[in-house]
Amino acid sequence: MGGSELGEGWLDLGLGLTYSRRTQMHRGAHRIPNMNQAQTSSRIYTLNATAGIWRGLSLKTTFPLLDVTAKDAEHGTVREWAIGDMPLVASYLFSSGTMPRDWTFTVGAGAYLPTGSSLKTDIPSNPNFVSGTVDPIATLAGSYDFMPHFGLLAHAFSRIIVAENTDGYRAGNSFLYGAGARIRYFGTFVVAAVVNALHRLEDRHDGVEEGMTGGDWIFFAPSIGYLFTKGAMTGLSLMLSAQIPVYQRLNGRQLAENFNATLQLGYGFNVFGE
Repeated sequence: MGGSELGEGWLDLGLGLTYSRRTQMHRGAHRIPNMNQAQTSSRIYTLNATAGIWRGLSLKTTFPLLDVTAKDAEHGTVREWAIGDMPLVASYLFSSGTMPRDWTFTVGAGAYLPTGSSLKTDIPSNPNFVSGTVDPIATLAGSYDFMPHFGLLAHAFSRIIVAENTDGYRAGNSFLYGAGARIRYFGTFVVAAVVNALHRLEDRHDGVEEGMTGGDWIFFAPSIGYLFTKGAMTGLSLMLSAQIPVYQRLNGRQLAENFNATLQLGYGFNVFGE
């Protein structure tokens, strides 16, 4: 057993846009009046590349460009641009390689690498924030197909902040895990529904906890995707996904998530022409 659909010489490239918005003020799990009329919105543009190295071994990186707007009654509107920390992850995929009862298991490790950018406005539900430090990453993912068109999937992700940045700030560790189901039609059309849980610890400044950071989120995450397999568009893929909050418990008084949505365009090919 072992091996991956992303074989040796295979390259997947992708462009993505994630939009999120926060306008509701929460304390703990309860909504409270937004007296300062605070709100934030973010647009995260990503360029992704995944390369098949050998059998089931692959290497993935992402270049995130962050466009964040914050607004309140006191400071007005402030817009920031930044290059988010860049993840570099090596993964290996194990697979049974048999249908219809096919299972896969992927394990990955790597790090987020600082780019020299800074960002004052936090976007806690997205892992592409700016910490300014080298942060280890660990990932796990698995799937099991009961039949050719239906399967279950699960995943877990952790980002550990091991040091303070040059300003004495240390972002909180993040832990994301989720599970769900997917349905495939004709080998090209995929619909999935996943429940994700995110736990983020409080940030620290000069060793002291920042009281209004961190929390727990549970999201319902539906997605729909299509893979082109014929003609000139072979290898092209399109996916639309969303994260809709169903539970939020925030430390102190914070803006809660309204929603976030992601549109991804991908293209995969073998660099050796095979």
